[in-house]
Amino acid sequence: MKIYESLLEIADRFDTFLVDAYGVFWDGKGLISGSSETLATLMKQGKKVCILSNTSAINYSYESRGLKQGIHYTNVITSGDVFYDALCHEDLPFPGHNIYMTGVLEFDITKNTPFRFVDSLDEADLVYFGIPQLTPEEIEKYPNLKDSFFLSKRYYNSSTVKPFLPWIEQVFQTGLPVVSTNPDLIAAEGGHWMIRQGTLAQIFRDMGGKIVEYGKPYSNIYKYTFKKLGIIPSTRIAMVGDTFRTDIKGALNSGITPVWCLDTGIARYEEEQGKSLLAQADGSLDGITFIHHL
Repeated sequence: MKIYESLLEIADRFDTFLVDAYGVFWDGKGLISGSSETLATLMKQGKKVCILSNTSAINYSYESRGLKQGIHYTNVITSGDVFYDALCHEDLPFPGHNIYMTGVLEFDITKNTPFRFVDSLDEADLVYFGIPQLTPEEIEKYPNLKDSFFLSKRYYNSSTVKPFLPWIEQVFQTGLPVVSTNPDLIAAEGGHWMIRQGTLAQIFRDMGGKIVEYGKPYSNIYKYTFKKLGIIPSTRIAMVGDTFRTDIKGALNSGITPVWCLDTGIARYEEEQGKSLLAQADGSLDGITFIHHL
């Protein structure tokens, strides 16, 4: 298995780069060393560089994180953008327009769409899984878990799913379908590994609940991206990511080239937890290109 040092060694193989954010150029605290320089070099070479991220945000920009559109990337596409597009076109696999939100969403994703958020499950046609964070009031219910939380803005991120199990069960008991816009299981925030919506979605799905997720590895985000960028799936398109189950698996299923970044993010984290690359990749490394870092 050949591992290239950086993406620049193989840049001539590709015309378009879809680049994951967390674990590839962002580590939860800042830019990973050398990553902004690599992105800028790709842009100077005339490559199309699209940041493709599993985040609920829409119309996202990485300016505040040290990257500039036109210099480091051409586009940003998020799983939130894909879901918002589905709302605008009423293209959800469930009937109804009333959405009950659990967790945190710092903007109204239903704005200028036929959908609206409601205040109770009784009014809802479907449920939206927001970011699994606890309010300061809720954290008082779990004093024994104090060390598992850290303050992020006005909410607490959680490194354990335990506080959220009661409301996942409550949603399941309603029989309502669920949508989620971040399939990631965990993410690094401020030097801590925190659970994300993908963990809650997995639990809900295992219960037998009806759920649709938007984002990598699902085809919805890749189809949206190909259309948005005006490109046709081919091996000249690279998906650069650190996580097999989202970035790499999604690329393999979409007919583009997966480039697995091994020394940062989830790939490194799981290896440190004793999970080999082969185990992370469900037993096959076929069709994958490997790099140490961006």
